[in-house]
Amino acid sequence: MRQIGYSESLLIELKIQKDNTHFVTLTVFSVDTTASTVTINQKAGQADPANTSPINFTAVFNEAVTGFTGSDVTIAGTAGGTKTVIVTDSGDHKTYNVRSAG
Repeated sequence: MRQIGYSESLLIELKIQKDNTHFVTLTVFSVDTTASTVTINQKAGQADPANTSPINFTAVFNEAVTGFTGSDVTIAGTAGGTKTVIVTDSGDHKTYNVRSAG
């Protein structure tokens, strides 16, 4: 399983001029190491129980994430056939439509 995350970095550069031709640069990063959380629910308006494809869900992360794709979603259950998952970002990088078909 691939971890999805978004790191906010704080970049501070300090340049100290030693003379007219030499500089010393110090770079400090602060990285968010707290894992994102996600809530996934049946999409509003989705039939329940669903007996036709596609089935849509809404995934909402607690912070903006990048790299969330259909390959990050596992489909389980007893329904036969090949399942495909398409993930669409709403634009805020926090709310995604997860569409399962097949």
